[in-house]
Amino acid sequence: MLVLKLSIKAIWVLIKYGFKHQENFIPVVKSLWHFNKKIRISVSAILLFEHEKRYILVQNHHRPEFYAPIGGVYKHTSDRPEILDKIEWNADYTTNEVKENDMKNDLRGVIYGKYFPNFIDWFTSRRGRENEQCLYREIREELLEGRVGKNHRDKTSNFKIDLIRTVIEGPNSVTDKSYHAQFRHFDIYRLDLTCDESKDIISTLQDRASKGDNSLILVTKEEINEGRTNCGDKAIAPHTKYLFSSKWHGNEPAKYQSMNRHQ
Repeated sequence: MLVLKLSIKAIWVLIKYGFKHQENFIPVVKSLWHFNKKIRISVSAILLFEHEKRYILVQNHHRPEFYAPIGGVYKHTSDRPEILDKIEWNADYTTNEVKENDMKNDLRGVIYGKYFPNFIDWFTSRRGRENEQCLYREIREELLEGRVGKNHRDKTSNFKIDLIRTVIEGPNSVTDKSYHAQFRHFDIYRLDLTCDESKDIISTLQDRASKGDNSLILVTKEEINEGRTNCGDKAIAPHTKYLFSSKWHGNEPAKYQSMNRHQ
C-alpha cells in the first residue's frame, strides 16, 4: 500500500510539473531517483562580454587557476525564506568562507531529492531571491571596484542585459562526495552594447587585459572550446562554453605541461 501511495504521488508530481515547469520536467523526473538521497544545488547567472570577436574572462576568486565569465551564484533575501527551512536547506559553505568570500545567502546548498520539486517551485517563482540584480552586484563588486576604477562605478545602474538562454544540468549522480547527485542552473545574459556605458566598460576592460592585467584575459571562441589559452598556461572553466551552447561541459582541461619541464 505504501509503495502504491508513493507511486501515485510521484505520478501526480510529474503531471503537475509537466504543465507548470516544462523546462524543469526532466530534472524533476531525475530527482525521483534520489528521493531519500542528498542533491547538491547551485543556481547562477553568467554574463557574456564580447569585444571584436574575443571574450573577456576574469580570474575565478574561489578557484584562481581558472578563468571564467563574470557571474555569480544567486542569493536569497537577507530574511531567509521560510521555504528553505521547510525543505531542510543546508547551505554549502562554511562560516570562514562566508567571512572571506561573502558567500552568505548564496543559493548553493544540499537538500534531499524529495524536496527538489518544492525548491524548483520556489526558485521559478522569483520571490525571495535575487534576479538580474545578481549580475549588477557582481559587476560592481568584481569588475568596477576591483579592476576598472572609481570613475566607472556610478555607471552600473545604466547597464542593460538580456537573458539569452538557460542551461540546466542534472540532477546527475556523482561519486566520492557527501551528496549523491548534483543539479546546476545557469542563466546566460548578454550585455546590451547599445548603451554607451556598456561600451565604455567593455573598452576599458579590453584595454586593461591587453596591457597585461593578469586578472583578465581576452580569448577566442576556439580557445574557450579547447579549455585553454593558445599559450597553454591559463585554464578556462568548463562552464564558459555555456556562453555558446547548452551542451554539458563538465570536464576540466588537462593540467598545463610547461615546455621547460622536459628541458
